[in-house]
Amino acid sequence: MFRGIGGIIRNKSKNFIQDNNNNKKLILAFSMFLNECFPEAKNLHFDISIFGNKITIQTTSKTVANELILKANDMSIIFRKENIAFQQIIIR
Repeated sequence: MFRGIGGIIRNKSKNFIQDNNNNKKLILAFSMFLNECFPEAKNLHFDISIFGNKITIQTTSKTVANELILKANDMSIIFRKENIAFQQIIIR
């Protein structure tokens, strides 16, 4: 009648570890992208997160967001080279 919670806890911890590894890979891939396409962007701040199959990048400026949108194809190529699975990139 009642299910054990041991399996649920194991699955949650496994998913948490996997998400943490994906975030590290995502941050490294995004820094590679910035170094290749925007070498002058050293002092800009970005918030990057992956939730499910959506990558969200938040910037402090609309101009920076527009420049990232123009280079979104190059960004997706780098993410695919690093084996980061995603369906959508959201830039705010």
